[in-house]
Amino acid sequence: MQENVSDDASGTDGGGMIMEVAIIMLVIFLFMDIMVVGIGMLAYAGKEEYSEGMLFGVHIPKEKVDEKTVRDMAEIYKKKYKKFQHWNMILGILVCGLAFAGIGIFVIVWTVWLTEYIVGLYWIVYGTHRRMYNLKVQNGWVMESAKQIIYVDTEVSAHVDKMPLPKKWYLVFFFLTCAVMPFPEMKAYLREENIAWVLFGSAIAVNLCFFVLHWWIECRPTVVYSKNSQVNMTLNQLIKRTWTICLLVCTAVNTAAWLYVSVRMMQNQWLTSADFCIYILLQVTAGAILLGGLCWILQKKKEIMSIDTEIIETDDDVYWKNGWYSNPHDKRLFVQDRMCGMNYSMNMAKNSAKIFTAVISAVLIGCVIWVAAILVEFATTEVTVRMAGGKMDIRAASYDCQIQSEQILSVKLLDEMPEDNFYRSNGGDTEKFLIGHFRGKETGKCMMFLYKEETPIIEIQLEDMTVFLNSENKEETEEWYDYARNSIVD
Repeated sequence: MQENVSDDASGTDGGGMIMEVAIIMLVIFLFMDIMVVGIGMLAYAGKEEYSEGMLFGVHIPKEKVDEKTVRDMAEIYKKKYKKFQHWNMILGILVCGLAFAGIGIFVIVWTVWLTEYIVGLYWIVYGTHRRMYNLKVQNGWVMESAKQIIYVDTEVSAHVDKMPLPKKWYLVFFFLTCAVMPFPEMKAYLREENIAWVLFGSAIAVNLCFFVLHWWIECRPTVVYSKNSQVNMTLNQLIKRTWTICLLVCTAVNTAAWLYVSVRMMQNQWLTSADFCIYILLQVTAGAILLGGLCWILQKKKEIMSIDTEIIETDDDVYWKNGWYSNPHDKRLFVQDRMCGMNYSMNMAKNSAKIFTAVISAVLIGCVIWVAAILVEFATTEVTVRMAGGKMDIRAASYDCQIQSEQILSVKLLDEMPEDNFYRSNGGDTEKFLIGHFRGKETGKCMMFLYKEETPIIEIQLEDMTVFLNSENKEETEEWYDYARNSIVD
């Protein structure tokens, strides 16, 4: 993703650069953290209340709910869950403030916080679920009459095609997304900026993802909640219609975000920080729409089922006892989650589910190790220059630039960076360094190998880009400057 690092880069202290990047990171992650904790609150709240014949996702007879051991477990869970969510909402907001202390520090602390939240939430919710299941088995509360019963409501199944919105509207959004690409101004920007292709690809990919989710929800078989067909019809239509409406609206918002930045690209041949903030705000709006749809479904479902006296109960708790679904007799790969009705779990008794989980886990662990390695590399790197035979070999972190003497057009020694709007297209912006590939609105393509707190700065103008570099040692910087200046071919 293109990221602006300066509106007025007037020095290597990077004050303006750091502040602008920090503000963008703060806005993005603040919304993300509030959304993550908000979804967690909604998805697993109220599990201490007896609903659909279950408590903490475990079927128990209704008359057992008032027993002391059950009431105590519910009270402890309620207090612990509420305190955990409130503290993590506060921590998630406070962690975002570390964006001003340095991107590397912020990413590490934020990753630790997110891991703590996911593990803690799982421990509280599924730990209580396991204790409730053990209590049920210990007291012999197994509902034998409700085990392995399969219900089918043919009346509801006959109307399944009329529940979701039609998929044809996605063709309009795909057309609008691609419609701007043939414009001459867009073609000119595409030739210069990879970010245009990234944003276009992201718009197509997100719209495609929403389309696939829409198709999947449409193809989902109807769920039988009650012996009353009208209740089943209402609930299935509520879920399918609400989700498909939300997905279509999100597709429209994502398309609007792309159209906004594409118009700005064509107008200015440039994207500013304000443009990216608007783009991000629109994407956050799409996330809020999905969250709002989830809240609406959960609330309406709870209202409908609370007044229905014919709710169907199937005691299949033995297959959920470990917190995930594992039933070797079930041919389905995906099943509705026990603890969150809007989520789906895989049947871990199937080899395909185990392989998929292992691959995803390996990818996630690999990404964490990769990011950690990059952060360590930037924390321990230094700018080095090898000079021999009129050639300069500049290296820092995993970035390098080889400059031949015949490529050099001019060399300058600057007291500060040029006044320009730079963004990082592929590189690192830490509290100490600016390293990698950048672009300035006036300067054009450039590479930076800079210590932010150090001056002077060498500016080497090449045929296809500009290179900025310096050293922690002023004398060494001047030595590099002299070598580059003397290498110019007349």
